[in-house]
Amino acid sequence: MTKRQNDTAVGGADVAVEAQEAAKRGGPMSVARVIGIMEMLAVEPMSLATLANRLAAPKPSLLNLLGELTVLGVIRRDEAGLYILGGRAFRLASKMSFSGSLSTSVRTTLIEVSRALEAAVSIGYLDHHTRTLVYADRYGEASAVRYVVKFGAAIQLHTRATAKLLVAHESEETWREWFGPEPYQQLTPRSHTRFATLYPELVDIRNSGIAWTCSEQYEGISGCAVPVYGSDDMPAAGLGMVMIGEAMERNRTHVLSVLQAAADTISAEFHLRRITNVTLAQYL
Repeated sequence: MTKRQNDTAVGGADVAVEAQEAAKRGGPMSVARVIGIMEMLAVEPMSLATLANRLAAPKPSLLNLLGELTVLGVIRRDEAGLYILGGRAFRLASKMSFSGSLSTSVRTTLIEVSRALEAAVSIGYLDHHTRTLVYADRYGEASAVRYVVKFGAAIQLHTRATAKLLVAHESEETWREWFGPEPYQQLTPRSHTRFATLYPELVDIRNSGIAWTCSEQYEGISGCAVPVYGSDDMPAAGLGMVMIGEAMERNRTHVLSVLQAAADTISAEFHLRRITNVTLAQYL
């Protein structure tokens, strides 16, 4: 099962639960089912049986909904008899996609994360031409940690969670090039100064999809970063945060949960706007 198919299956389970909760409240289950149908067909064509199974819904009631959506032009059936999104769905998605600025919606997400974690939060991407990390935006009004980046100042990639996260998803043959000549600057006793010690960490980051730092840039400050995926399902940017190390150790699970939920939100918008790591710079 691919990542996208797995996400669809999980999303279907969520919608099924939401429908059950709606029934308990006396609300319309059809609303949750319509949302579930749209989410699943946005990923791949599906049969009535597959949709019914994923949504845990009876075929007769689901068939009625599919019939109405077909009449409205929101969905249609292809040559194989599978349900797919129709023209009206794509027109709606287009209007939603361009109804607001990407930078505004990203900033809103950063503010929400910063307030939830009381941390400084940023979104960054790699500039392949200059081999540097570019911070597209950051927010930290609710944080006890404030970073000030001077224009023109070099960013030490080997000490930043977002940089290590994104480099780890590049071709392994290029890893050494991103960090420049050795020895790397030792900003704290925990800073990597050699690629040999940094390499195993990059492998772990690539496998887990999460980057952590602890007192590498500044003593007592920890960081975490997770990927934001583009429409090609490859990391287009990194969503990172920094906070006091003791607070990070106490709240690791919560920090990761909030950060990943926010990354999923931004990834969904990247998919909608067909943004990849190649085109991201023109949007932010």
